[in-house]
Amino acid sequence: MSAKHAPPSLFERGISRQRIADVRERFLQLNAERLLRTRAALQERQRILFDLVPLLFHVNHPSLPGYSSKDTPCGIDRFEPTPKLVERAQQYIASGFHYRPPEQHLIHSIFIMGSCGSIAQAEDSDLDVWLCHRNALPSEARKQLQEKAEYISQWAAELGLELHFFLMDNEQFRRGKRERLSAEGAGTSQHYLLLDEFYRSVVVVAGRYPIWWLVPPEEEENYDEYTALLHAQQHIGPDESINFGGVAAIPAGEFIGAGVWQLYKAIASPYKALLKLLLTEAYARHYPNVQPICLALKERVYNGECDADQLDPYILVYQRLEHYLSERGEKDRLELVRRAFYFKTGLHLSRPAASKQVERHQRMSVLASQWHWQPETLLNLDTRHRWKLRRVRDEHRFLVAELTNSYRFLQDFAAHSQQSALINSEEMTLLGRKLYAAFERKRHKVEWLNPGIAPDLSEQQLYFHTLGFGNQRRWAVSA
Repeated sequence: MSAKHAPPSLFERGISRQRIADVRERFLQLNAERLLRTRAALQERQRILFDLVPLLFHVNHPSLPGYSSKDTPCGIDRFEPTPKLVERAQQYIASGFHYRPPEQHLIHSIFIMGSCGSIAQAEDSDLDVWLCHRNALPSEARKQLQEKAEYISQWAAELGLELHFFLMDNEQFRRGKRERLSAEGAGTSQHYLLLDEFYRSVVVVAGRYPIWWLVPPEEEENYDEYTALLHAQQHIGPDESINFGGVAAIPAGEFIGAGVWQLYKAIASPYKALLKLLLTEAYARHYPNVQPICLALKERVYNGECDADQLDPYILVYQRLEHYLSERGEKDRLELVRRAFYFKTGLHLSRPAASKQVERHQRMSVLASQWHWQPETLLNLDTRHRWKLRRVRDEHRFLVAELTNSYRFLQDFAAHSQQSALINSEEMTLLGRKLYAAFERKRHKVEWLNPGIAPDLSEQQLYFHTLGFGNQRRWAVSA
């Protein structure tokens, strides 16, 4: 190829080797802080188990949890256990274990994503783990690795740490071939929205980091070309990064598919699904000019920011929703989002903070102050476990109105979108029937008033009395 046809160097595109090193260091600094916060939210025994997870996949030793076959894939790129970690494995798992480096590395990375390391990581939060293996791993080897992950998950659960492992082939993922990627989500109907959540919340536990870090926000539309240049011009090593693809443009069908799925989950767990449901709406409302939160986060990192408080993924989601709803003047919806966010954190600001919750408690207190929440508001929310019928009925009306509003928005968006939807009209109709069956008010229908709002509506005392006289006399019961 002649020089005039050679692709421009990254230096010619305005970025130098030093610039790449600076950006990488900022992301690694942010990652390290998120990892520390993830560990800090765990109990001591859980922390020990969490720290041992990379070692369990790095070696395949019969005395360690998860062993099923000598041929099970192991070895994590760029990972070398410290002597202290090996000593912990000997102390807590198998005294006869002796570390020997694996002969080959068949695992690229171990990531966690979601609420980990954020203000929303509560004591009972589980961890979604992406176990990224070498591309085109033979089916038998993949099956063995899946079995090992399931054994380790069961072992950890017995000791109080809930881990959900999802095997990932990054090349297949980029081509859109993947299985269910979340314990609660329909990964097959989402791709870019899943990547958005992954990139804004990811924590590298071991192995390669996402090459997405090194693609400047303004080059996102040229993602494939830019990453090819990074490799071709040797700005990164061959086993240094992993490529899941860019998020330059989210197709309309994904908003519909994601919204429908979150609506379906909201029927049983409305607070849990509400934040993602409204974020999907906020994105779709600005389609096709959508800036995913992960790109906003990356812009701030490229501008020199790496403060984990300012780049907390759940706070970034809240801030996007606050801006969206404030612009539209929808104060009631914003208050509902704030309650859902607060419940997600699992914090109780009306009580003194537990020692390991002090930092999250302080950060949530700042937000509550900005929201002008009074002490009685906090006390009301913190005693949700005591909410009874009247309070639950009021909240139920807010939630029904919100879900109905979201369903109508999705219908309109699907009708006016020029892109093919991932959820067809029949499925939309079926969802509508489920929503109406769950929430429609009808004469003689016994309403379902407590879809995940309060844990227990039972009353310790009930009062039976009569109303009316003669033939009009009837019995009534009240709390």
